[in-house]
Amino acid sequence: MAFKVKFDPNSINSAEKKIKDGFKKVIESKQMLNEVGTLIVKDIQFQTRRGYSIPQDRKFKPLTQKWINKRSRIAQADSVHETFKSNRSNLTLTGQLLDSLKHRILGAGKLLLEFTGVHRPYKIRTRKGIGKIGKQIPNEELAKYVSQVRPFVGVRDKIKIRIKNVVVAYIRRSAKVLNFFE
Repeated sequence: MAFKVKFDPNSINSAEKKIKDGFKKVIESKQMLNEVGTLIVKDIQFQTRRGYSIPQDRKFKPLTQKWINKRSRIAQADSVHETFKSNRSNLTLTGQLLDSLKHRILGAGKLLLEFTGVHRPYKIRTRKGIGKIGKQIPNEELAKYVSQVRPFVGVRDKIKIRIKNVVVAYIRRSAKVLNFFE
């Protein structure tokens, strides 16, 4: 037994419009974009503090002995980040640079990763007491300088998969509330 099914073009057009509007809402969702931005920032901070380059996912270039010694003297005079070790290359001495990494929502499906604020000079123990090393510099400028030798800003393939899963979850939630054939 055979039978014909005929679709009403108006209902198909209506369903198509609802699907497009649903996708648009997901892409514009500040909640979803905030979740994705937070995921990326936290991964960059975590990987970098582990001492790994992004996106290459390999250990940072080792520190020179001179810089290791200087870092030890800085650690005696300045407060250091909890992941700090004088001989470990992980861009964390005081934590100022990595803690300044933020994300900002620019619009539908657009995020901006930025380093905010300024990096203060380090305090260092000298023979004459406590001195300062370095100069005050915008964190954005410092990040560009540091990333030339130790690239640390990017999105790893593993995180791209997690981002995709976040977006798909939002699409599924959005699809559940759509009623295509009203």
